[in-house]
Amino acid sequence: MGSVALVVIYNHRYDGNIGIIENLYRERFGTIFHLVPFYDGNHPRVIPVYENSFYFQGYIAQGLKHFRQPDADHYLFIADDLVLNPAINESNYGEYFGLDRDSSFIPHLISLHEMKNYWARTREAYEFRVKKKGVEITKELPSYDEALACFAKHSLDIRPLRHRQVFLSAGLSVSDWLRMTVRKPKQLFRLLTDGFMRWKYNLSYPLAGSYSDICVINAGAIGRFCHHCGVFAAASLHAELAIPTALVLSADRIVTEKDLKLRGRALWPDGWNRLHGENDLAHGELKELDRYNRDLTLLLGNFPEENLYLHPVKLSGWKTGR
Repeated sequence: MGSVALVVIYNHRYDGNIGIIENLYRERFGTIFHLVPFYDGNHPRVIPVYENSFYFQGYIAQGLKHFRQPDADHYLFIADDLVLNPAINESNYGEYFGLDRDSSFIPHLISLHEMKNYWARTREAYEFRVKKKGVEITKELPSYDEALACFAKHSLDIRPLRHRQVFLSAGLSVSDWLRMTVRKPKQLFRLLTDGFMRWKYNLSYPLAGSYSDICVINAGAIGRFCHHCGVFAAASLHAELAIPTALVLSADRIVTEKDLKLRGRALWPDGWNRLHGENDLAHGELKELDRYNRDLTLLLGNFPEENLYLHPVKLSGWKTGR
């Protein structure tokens, strides 16, 4: 395995985290870049980007010409509030992520029709259209059939969605039900009859989902991947749909966490998963970080060996030794 460039993505402008992250990773990775929205400082490895943070795949597309390295085999993208297992470095990352020079990694590849619960991204996927006013992207993406072939290559199906996958039903209040009765009777009827009528909602373009705060892209795919990321950002497609789909359309082989010994850990506040219906994607509780007393040194010294990463760790609120 050759070299890897670590590229840290900041959803918001937290200049104070740049030095903390440099200290965290500089002894483990020789090449580090930072994608920081609206940055106007003079750090040589910070790349200013300009995009809505919901579409942070646009940061990656904008930054390509700055972080691309002639000798890199892979590009490891992580969110600034994601902490990698301290055992991972530029020499052994390939072993931890199960990679060779021709493969890439993303935590999951989820066929949206297999989601057990409502997910806001599924609704967005259903509403997504390649033909949009003001955005000429039809010729910038593979055709529908070409995209289907890419999905098939990675053993992914595209099937119709169910009503309950597209429209939120769990947690609706009495007033919500009454409002639907008056304003959206058709939607209410389909919701109540979905169990036996099997209403179908087809995607206008093949899309996949994934937790996307970390991914590793091989050099052979990085150009195509970034192009598709930029196209999807221009079309306002959420990153958790855009990044996995861009990877499916670009990569020859994709490794996911189900192929690995270690798993990442996405930690969220109590009840957040249930309310947002994202149980399929996020699998932890933020309170588990309490044991580290917001001390980064304590976390790194006692990092759970079974985890590839922990997220989110909001460094601005942690003791970092700086």
